[in-house]
Amino acid sequence: MTDSYNSFNNSSSLRNSPAIKERVSLISVLMYQQFCEYQHSNENTSEIFAHIVESSKDFIEIIKQSFAARSVATENIWVKIDPKVPAVTVNILWNTYSFTMRCNFKPQAYSGENKSSFISGRIMAIKGDYSKLISGAKNSDEEMAILLENEIASIYVPENKMQNVILKAKHRANKEFQLTQLDAGREFMLLVSESVCGSPMYHEEGSRKSFNI
Repeated sequence: MTDSYNSFNNSSSLRNSPAIKERVSLISVLMYQQFCEYQHSNENTSEIFAHIVESSKDFIEIIKQSFAARSVATENIWVKIDPKVPAVTVNILWNTYSFTMRCNFKPQAYSGENKSSFISGRIMAIKGDYSKLISGAKNSDEEMAILLENEIASIYVPENKMQNVILKAKHRANKEFQLTQLDAGREFMLLVSESVCGSPMYHEEGSRKSFNI
């Protein structure tokens, strides 16, 4: 059995098989196409993320001025940027939320409502401070699980600059909305900010198990 295995393992017949070469060629072509689309979509995603960063800075400055005019302290109004991840965290009084494109570890396809799919980059908006949320994650899979658990919304960015970005938000039942790539960064930041800061926080309630109740 061992001799048969070694003989099979050392044989050059597989390498010389036209059928295998053809199938390897098909795999290579498909993976190379995915790789190219992944690179281009990541470039577009990076540009949009840069717009989110700049829009967040402007947004926070305007918010500070607005609260300062109302004699409200602005120490708890800030934006923090981590260019290595990259991620940007916004804090407005009691609200904290973040944007990150850390979820683009490998080529992934977005499958839309019309069932058409395309390789896309992704920018996620999440509840909380990104750096604190993922501090205990040991690998990319654990990090992604945390991001998905705290996701507010995501935009999916195609490799074609002329193609619209797809926005899906949990508070809108994950229905698709389209944004141009030129406006996507600013609009995504504003829509998420409106959703987080404009929604009321509800008191937590539980069952009382004392005083005979």
